[in-house]
Amino acid sequence: MVDPSREISSHKFHSCQGDDCHWLMLPGEETVLFSEGDYHPLRLLDRFPHQTLKAGAHRTVHRLETTSGRFYLKHYKAKDWKSRLQNWARTSRARIEWNHTWQLINLGFDSCTPVALGEEQVGPFVGDSFLITREIPESMQLDHFVEERLPGLELPLQNKLRFELARQLGMVTAQLQLQGVQHRDYHAGNILVTADLSNSSLKLWLIDLHQVKFRKQLKSRESLKNIVLLNSYFSNRGNAADRRRFFHAFWETLLAGGFTPDKTFLSYKQSAQLAEQTCDQKMWKEFTRADQKWDRGNRRLIILEPEGENSCRGVTELGHKFLDFARLNSKSLTETDLPGFARVNFSRFPPESRFSVRAAWNFGHAFIRRRLPTPRPLLFVESEEGSILVTEDIKGAIPLTTLINQVDEPALTFQQRRALTRRLAAQLAWRDQCGYIDRAPTLAHILVHPETGEIYFTHLGELEQTPQEIGEDEQLRVLAAWVAEATKLPNLTQTDRLRFLKRYLQGKSTDWKRYWTRIDSEVHSSST
Repeated sequence: MVDPSREISSHKFHSCQGDDCHWLMLPGEETVLFSEGDYHPLRLLDRFPHQTLKAGAHRTVHRLETTSGRFYLKHYKAKDWKSRLQNWARTSRARIEWNHTWQLINLGFDSCTPVALGEEQVGPFVGDSFLITREIPESMQLDHFVEERLPGLELPLQNKLRFELARQLGMVTAQLQLQGVQHRDYHAGNILVTADLSNSSLKLWLIDLHQVKFRKQLKSRESLKNIVLLNSYFSNRGNAADRRRFFHAFWETLLAGGFTPDKTFLSYKQSAQLAEQTCDQKMWKEFTRADQKWDRGNRRLIILEPEGENSCRGVTELGHKFLDFARLNSKSLTETDLPGFARVNFSRFPPESRFSVRAAWNFGHAFIRRRLPTPRPLLFVESEEGSILVTEDIKGAIPLTTLINQVDEPALTFQQRRALTRRLAAQLAWRDQCGYIDRAPTLAHILVHPETGEIYFTHLGELEQTPQEIGEDEQLRVLAAWVAEATKLPNLTQTDRLRFLKRYLQGKSTDWKRYWTRIDSEVHSSST
């Protein structure tokens, strides 16, 4: 039952009770959300227009449209006795996030306002729990801001906002250390951005705060963990100048807040080098650990691999019953059979095919963890009759070669070609750094969304993985194959190809002219 005395906030809350759900909420919100006196949480979906943003086995997130603005309803599910026992041994997940969010707000951090906490009572246990928060107007996730909003702005404004973003991230990260906050889920998807383009200003908001720990002050080595988590997204999206701006703001904020250099952070230069080295080491270790954990299995996938029979793996949303049906009826399975997915890519491969659906499944999810864009794999089946791979469909995305060659639409502008080549080069460089070797490189295996400019790698069953960045010869082989195709596309210029190469080599200690010469030699030798 919700007990107001347990809440960590200077606000006064109103307590109310429905049939089986106990609520705690900000004064005034009851008339907006529960004006009819019906406190059943899921009947909010009947009263208000809504959109389901996430639908997982353990949590569902809905966006509600009300006359007083938008709200987000998080439904944390306690589906079995184990989940209910967890809620008895510790507070419910919704309550944890409620308390943490209010505690951060009271410490001076910006976050979405929690307006209501609901807990269903199942005998002596707490069952499902619910958290309702107000939307932050005109905000977007930091990763979406970096990938979608920034590239569409004029270059001078882009640069100003990049500088400001690095500065503010450094300041917020330092304040987390000074205030004793360790955020175990501190990544770009859990930070919102609001931007005022008229004066090139930004504001950052912390969200999804259930994995936060509070202390009097973080030790420097604990603060490094916050930086490492944030780096997992920006490692392939920022450059050395961005990292210097971030750490300069971080260090200046620490000193202004009364930080005394310690054994971990002795000086600015030593601390910056330590942070860089630690981020690099931890990032690769975490990727390896996550890959191994995924291969063994976790709550996000179902593994059905009985000895001597068809093998199948699929995401939890599809359910055990359907995946067992898919495993036993792979010959008759069609794309329309998948429950809950209206649009998918459904591919069959004969037994003699070199394409590995298991590799495509593993690499697809590994790509997503590494922020390499690719359609999410939903399931694969391996059998003696052949293999099946099903991935999510990227609505509106088309092959890169189709986009460049289209004649019914206006040709790509200079700005569009520049943004496309830079983004593709950066993603290929990151893929190579992650150690993925493409056995059959072709531009036809690249999808592009014409409106957002986002690119997606496909046909991952043609890849192999090495434990380190691929060597120069492999890099040149892929680059030469792509350039050979690009020279046959009339809407791509030599300047586009040169811009692509320079962006690909950014940060590498090599001469672009040497690469250009070797690629040109490879292309001409393969064409004769």
